[in-house]
Amino acid sequence: EEGNKKGSVGRKKLIAAAVQMRSSSNTPGNKNDAQSFFERATSAVERAVVDHNATLVLLQELFLGPYFCQSQDAALFSLAEITDDNPFLIAMRDLARRL
Repeated sequence: EEGNKKGSVGRKKLIAAAVQMRSSSNTPGNKNDAQSFFERATSAVERAVVDHNATLVLLQELFLGPYFCQSQDAALFSLAEITDDNPFLIAMRDLARRL
């Protein structure tokens, strides 16, 4: 924390890290790919925090399945997940609290 500079009393420096990794395969719902991504993402977040003192780590969107935003295919709408029940997001929240 910086306490002597005008306007910075009690503020912590924000260090952001952006993580870009190869997404899972184009097989929707492939749990092996999702687990592999989760392990790589967890490692990347931990490295960003430990090695670079990141206080905010950003992962890319749409990593647990095919990147389908270049065209609209209604068959892929079923890939949407409820965030409160998503095991990946629950685990990432736990990781953030731990780090």
